[in-house]
Amino acid sequence: MPDTIPYLELFSEIPSDSRMDSLRLVGVGHYLKKTELVDFTFNFYAIGIVLKGSGVFRQINQSGVQRVNPPFYFFVWPGVPLYYGPQRGEWWEERFITLNGIRPAEWHALGWLGETNPTYYPLLDPIGAINLHKHLGQALQSRDSSEIDYAKLCLERYLFDLAGQGKPVTTQSPVPAHQRYAALVEQWRKNPLVSVDMHEVARTEGLSYSRFRQSFAKEQGLSPCACLLNLRMEVCAMLLRTTDTPVKEIAFRAGYSCSETFIRAFHNAYANTPNSYRQTHQHLSMRGTNVSE
Repeated sequence: MPDTIPYLELFSEIPSDSRMDSLRLVGVGHYLKKTELVDFTFNFYAIGIVLKGSGVFRQINQSGVQRVNPPFYFFVWPGVPLYYGPQRGEWWEERFITLNGIRPAEWHALGWLGETNPTYYPLLDPIGAINLHKHLGQALQSRDSSEIDYAKLCLERYLFDLAGQGKPVTTQSPVPAHQRYAALVEQWRKNPLVSVDMHEVARTEGLSYSRFRQSFAKEQGLSPCACLLNLRMEVCAMLLRTTDTPVKEIAFRAGYSCSETFIRAFHNAYANTPNSYRQTHQHLSMRGTNVSE
């Protein structure tokens, strides 16, 4: 992908980052407003996720280009020529994951990274794709080998699940709001400490933030921010009960730069401070252990 296109974020793996040598994350990036066409023969594996905007896509052996409507995703692999992107006066938002190693070659052989000819597929779960992309970027940013290895396994599972969908088609009936929001909550529940941009979620739903907030609250009984906060507090409470992780670190994991703000939020949820909650529940746990003995 040409270096002349400005990116919003780009994270890359270095050799000491991960113990999983069969898969290297060459780049995890985000073009906020891509404005250039790509006419390029690739020498690596990659996944492209286009979320907004407009443009064209041409497959191998096609004489003309096709207009494409986001959200959709596509794959590339070594030796494949592609012509795609926004035309003059257009733009689109694109997230990409660039890969190398034995594992992507195996995925491609299994059909998980595209078929004989490159094509694009409608993206039925854009929120899941965005969260996976953010998870990969945050893992690389952390430089924690365990986090990076786990993120790689999440990517493998995601591609396996995509392949199992049998390449979804656009003729499916729209998914009702209550089902979409239930799936969204389940996605947050899997990793509630990952940063979520609610305005971006709203745009993916095709709504303004205020309309999205109202619609979500109508179906789920509380606002999206309140829902995510509850899920995060559940994880924080579990960490307080079962680990000795400092409150300051738990607050940071939950997205709080200020411990005092976290303490107030936790108190609002559990009517107790984190330290008091920890002391009470660890004491109860010790009593239960003594009784069983």
